[in-house]
Amino acid sequence: MDSFISNSSRIVVPAGAQCFVGSLQATNPVTSCPVTADMVQFLNLTDHFEDYFVAYCLKPPQGDGCPYGYCPNLDVAGLFVRIAAYLTNFFVAILVFYKPEDLKDTFWSQLLSIYALLLTCAWTLIRQQLTRIHAILALATAGSPLTVCIFVYAIRSIWETDHRLSPAVGKGRLFPRSIVLIAMGFWIGLFIYVTLPSHLSSFQQESCEQGNNVVKYFFALPLLLFVDMPVWSQVLAASPFLFTIIAWVVAIVLRRQEIWPQGKSYRPHFLDVWRVTENHYPFIQFVTVIAIPTAYWIAAIESGIRTATSRDNTVIATFGQVLAMFVAVPPMLEVIELCPRVLAWFSNLCWVRFITRRRQRGQGPELPEPEPAFSYSFPSGSRDSGLSDNKLKSIIPLAVSWPSNGRKRSLLGA
Repeated sequence: MDSFISNSSRIVVPAGAQCFVGSLQATNPVTSCPVTADMVQFLNLTDHFEDYFVAYCLKPPQGDGCPYGYCPNLDVAGLFVRIAAYLTNFFVAILVFYKPEDLKDTFWSQLLSIYALLLTCAWTLIRQQLTRIHAILALATAGSPLTVCIFVYAIRSIWETDHRLSPAVGKGRLFPRSIVLIAMGFWIGLFIYVTLPSHLSSFQQESCEQGNNVVKYFFALPLLLFVDMPVWSQVLAASPFLFTIIAWVVAIVLRRQEIWPQGKSYRPHFLDVWRVTENHYPFIQFVTVIAIPTAYWIAAIESGIRTATSRDNTVIATFGQVLAMFVAVPPMLEVIELCPRVLAWFSNLCWVRFITRRRQRGQGPELPEPEPAFSYSFPSGSRDSGLSDNKLKSIIPLAVSWPSNGRKRSLLGA
């Protein structure tokens, strides 16, 4: 080897293509590819394990027994990618339940996140550069409770035009609805492929799956970890779920006459229970549909990262990860605009009103409806003279309206 090393100390990297296997000529190797001591030290990856591991993960061999664990995939499961997904889901969920009329623009932030993860997963699967655990992480991140909610409303929009997500996927919104339904089919197809056995699918580092229950029980990881927690931790973790059950029981008891009016049988009426609770206690529905499932969703993803691919927590501010963070900006700005209304919203929650002994806003004599900004004197022909509403609307140039419990009321009572 010493005779092969040149005396020149200025060459640190291979001088050209002739230095690589397949290009090295059978002529004198010293003249065709001079090698220096600095070059040998530069190419020696065994000095530092991290350098060797980076080179190993460029194309990890199949069937090597997975000696170093899963290689990280920051484009799919990177720290900033996960944080961006959590923030986007949180902000868009708030807008879905409390400001759905402004969903036309911010709705696309969630769709961009879904498609970015699904397309990345599909492309790397085609090139056989994705492990099964990272495919599951990508599908889990894209298939959040909010995403499932959007899928359900997109299906409902086919025959039902008036619902919570009508501004985004309802009547007249054929293109975004089609985009959502395509994403749903895309997600289901990838999920089916990921669950196929190894002889019917192809993933990178399949030897890492042997004896690894994280892949098999990924969506049950929070429950498995819950069993091993101390008792006080179990009580703390289960308290939101227990309080939600109690809230549902109280809501049903308080609204039992509306759910089961006189003469109606007392058998379970799940749709009536859901409708009445949604109308009177929307916060309970938000916690049930979004908050608790989202908390479990985050726990499942983070548990999978911690137990199987902890190297994905490496903080590297790549362009893709930073760009993913900016996807959460539009819904965040919309939620910030709601901040001045947070105190009024919080003080009007049912359990807050129960503690403070206040009536619901707009329902008690102490909170009368606001007067219109100006008064209008009807002409000599009024309702008493037999004029119809349409005739009055043609006489009155402006409609005076104000919000009352989320609905607009006009002078004509329309």
